[in-house]
Amino acid sequence: MERRSYSGRVPPLLQRVFGIDVRALAALRIALALLLLTDLAIRSTDLIDHYTDAGILPRPARITVFEMREETSARFWWSIHMLNGTAWFQGGLFVVAAAVALCMLLGYRTRMATLLSWLLLVSLHSRLPSVLQGGDMLLRSLLFWSLFLPLGAVASVDRAFGVGKSDRPPAAALSMASFALLLQVAIIYWCSAAAKSDPAWWRDGSAVYYALQFDLYVKPLGIRLREYSRCLEALTFSTYWFEWIGPALAFMPWRTGFWRMLVVAVFWGFHAGLALTLHLGLFSYVAMAAWLVFLPATFWDRLADRTSAVRSAMVRRTRPVWDRVAPRLFRRPEPGWFVPGYVSSVCVTILLGGVLYVNYLTILPAGSARNGPRWPHKVIAVLRLEQEWTMFAPCPTRDDGWFVLRGVLVDGSEVNLWEPERELAWAKPQLPSAHFPNHRWRKYLSNFRWNQDTEQLSCFSDWLRARWDDLYSGGRSEREVELVQIVFFLEETPPPGKPPRPIEPEVLWHWNYKVPDEPGEKETRNMCPISHFDAGCDSNAPYPGRARVW
Repeated sequence: MERRSYSGRVPPLLQRVFGIDVRALAALRIALALLLLTDLAIRSTDLIDHYTDAGILPRPARITVFEMREETSARFWWSIHMLNGTAWFQGGLFVVAAAVALCMLLGYRTRMATLLSWLLLVSLHSRLPSVLQGGDMLLRSLLFWSLFLPLGAVASVDRAFGVGKSDRPPAAALSMASFALLLQVAIIYWCSAAAKSDPAWWRDGSAVYYALQFDLYVKPLGIRLREYSRCLEALTFSTYWFEWIGPALAFMPWRTGFWRMLVVAVFWGFHAGLALTLHLGLFSYVAMAAWLVFLPATFWDRLADRTSAVRSAMVRRTRPVWDRVAPRLFRRPEPGWFVPGYVSSVCVTILLGGVLYVNYLTILPAGSARNGPRWPHKVIAVLRLEQEWTMFAPCPTRDDGWFVLRGVLVDGSEVNLWEPERELAWAKPQLPSAHFPNHRWRKYLSNFRWNQDTEQLSCFSDWLRARWDDLYSGGRSEREVELVQIVFFLEETPPPGKPPRPIEPEVLWHWNYKVPDEPGEKETRNMCPISHFDAGCDSNAPYPGRARVW
């Protein structure tokens, strides 16, 4: 990537609207690296349970579930993590990913560190897709477009110890990659708004009310907000319309800096509100990091002026070797632009077209895109640039509820397989969202409500049984698990002001491990109907069918 003056060749309008200040790119680099390290720290707590063959989805089952079905693009996914299913191999990859993310944080060999971080992140996501959510999809996309941008131009080890580089870096990056990165952030909200076709968003104003009724995800502050119906209506309408208008304001050619700072502040406040009221994992923080690239040069100039005294003190107190390094880190950029080569520009243009096409298909009615070309899907799948920004669209779900994971031991006693230290309870927990160790488990279990995948349910059942037998049976055969039952208590959210509807228990999985398999048996569900959810299901009831195929 070479640097040259761009002021005489590109109109100032394009420079203002589609250029990205290199200090904003440095802030993005630091934010993405911190998010990668945080994500790895959270995932490491479930390393064995999620990523080894002793976990909830062994590698043979992962291939069956995600690669042997014709309707899925998972056939084109790839994963280094699939090479070995042992804990030491997975832990080694986690250590390598953390080391590479640390290099990215410091700006050491920035481009290579960014590339390796993206490769390892894609590999990790492809190993266990069942725990992914929108934040993971956005993090992959931001890392990919960042590969074509100068993330290490300032505030980096590369800049401090660079050889043969100018003491003052160029001011901004202007290319198809900068345009793609800016457009990627805007696409999130435009596609989300386009998918919000339910009148609850643009007529009734009840969408936020339904979102905060989702007990699997709501936080205590969200529960408190339920009491303010007028506030919820205002939040609904403002969210819907600002998703349409906000990104457009960020591309205003007139007073661009003012509009961008205003839009960034509003979206940061929006995502901070989401993080305070709902368990959305890292999504809010990744989205806030994405908006850093819209901060204009005026913001960074003012920040530099206000911190100049601190930086001068740092330079005076450093050792002699740093007297040459610190000025390179903190000096203001000179006018000029990073200009990529033609090959990378062409590649970015083609891939951006594919991303726009895939996003367009997500807002079409179901079945409308079946006659379209398939090759863009394959290319996008290989690079893991799949996108579907349907946040709470077309309307937040009205199917609320909670899970009960019941186990029956050989001696006939009932146990809580999800939280073995607690007694089995059928009544609704005071705060259902608090019964998950992290957002990965919350996403994994909530998927079973809307996608009752028998193979994954079977593997999860095996894992629940093995965990109990290994850790809680005490080596006694009579204390081993005989029957596993996964029940979801459906509590449909009524419209505002309407009385609640009856709770309906649904048995998603029922399997007796002590009954021998019968040849030719067919898949069935809801084998042990529950008539009184507070009393549970009789463990001695006859089983009219089987529910296991894996």
